[in-house]
Amino acid sequence: MTKTDDAMSLELKTFLLNSYPTSANKDAKYFAKEYSFRVDDAKESAGGSRSCHIYVEVTGLDSFLLHLTNLPMDREIEQLLKSKGGKIFTEHAHCRVSLTLETTDSRFILQLSKLVGATDGPTPRGSDQNDEWICPRTAGSLCRFAALLRQYETQTRGIEKTRSDGLFAF
Repeated sequence: MTKTDDAMSLELKTFLLNSYPTSANKDAKYFAKEYSFRVDDAKESAGGSRSCHIYVEVTGLDSFLLHLTNLPMDREIEQLLKSKGGKIFTEHAHCRVSLTLETTDSRFILQLSKLVGATDGPTPRGSDQNDEWICPRTAGSLCRFAALLRQYETQTRGIEKTRSDGLFAF
């Protein structure tokens, strides 16, 4: 018995909901529809409109859209994002990024985390007291998300491998 794309998509959504059990993610009426999970560690009031927020929208069996708002941007980050087909939108010194990734892209997310953690922030160093924690917190959130993707891949691939070995044949 194989799972349909919808069932697998629901499995990924359930995994994300269990991994990020915030009140914003527990609105069940949106769960079965297109829904963006908030996967950052920021509080709503943290950093105001300058704070970087990270959302994931499950789009298929093992794919999702990664949305980042107010992402600190430098040449290396821009090149990395574009190498994966990322779309970068800038308006009034605010940066939005969207890119399609797979659950197997945890190394890419770790690389992005490393680059974000090494930046000075969305504004020149010292011009805003919040900059000293925005980038490390964003980098930490990306690192945690990458680790959870590796965990998800291990769980789902382990199950599929066991089933393909015939141990759970129906």
